[in-house]
Amino acid sequence: RQARGATCFESGECAPADFCDDSATCPGTCSQRKGAGQPAPTPDACAEGLFDDEGTCKPLVATGQSCAPADGSSREKSCVEGSVCNAQAVCAPSAKAGEPCEDTSECVFGFACGASGTCEGTTSVGGACTVLSRNCRFDLSCQVDNPQAFSGTCQPLRSNGGSCLFDFDCQANLYCSGASFGPGGATPGACYAYLALDGDCTSTSACGPRRYCSAGACKDRLGVGAACTGDDACSRGLACETGTCAVAECRDAPL
Repeated sequence: RQARGATCFESGECAPADFCDDSATCPGTCSQRKGAGQPAPTPDACAEGLFDDEGTCKPLVATGQSCAPADGSSREKSCVEGSVCNAQAVCAPSAKAGEPCEDTSECVFGFACGASGTCEGTTSVGGACTVLSRNCRFDLSCQVDNPQAFSGTCQPLRSNGGSCLFDFDCQANLYCSGASFGPGGATPGACYAYLALDGDCTSTSACGPRRYCSAGACKDRLGVGAACTGDDACSRGLACETGTCAVAECRDAPL
């Protein structure tokens, strides 16, 4: 993690007690999170137990209290952990397995609001799944057995050479290549390691997050002022503007 005062593009790069303040500059700066009553320059600027309420850090709303938007606002207030703002605009305990729900956000962590209108557990290894439902446990993905229905079973993320349809089917530092989709369903591809610098490529996804595919070869992304033909050629936090990599709006920057 970056030390306080270091440059950053997102708060995940900073220590837990800090956030990335990019309200005035891009890149931003790792800064101490704000306390109750202090201005919140970005939505994630507030310290633990607080939330950004129209630009000011305020305590999370307790269970049983109103989470209705403040006057002049359309955004609900945030509830304490373990509670959710329900349809009656009251912070209520998160729904457990089998309890009624209208949206997955109402269920406890690890559960999803199913077609039956109740909270259902995410599926473990070997359980039935569909690609569209994304109902597998967070560290698994749906390995398709029926290409027409996009259904199959939840399986561990695939290693190098494993069958895949999407990049998220593969383990870290791998990408999915060769998958195709048509009227008859999907044809799986395979997981491969990101290509090295100057490796032969046909798409930027093969080069990994820090490189791009240029004229059939993986090249390092470019810095400020470099000539470019598209956003994917520029480093994170930059965009290709009038043929030159320039500072972009941080929270909308290309990965």
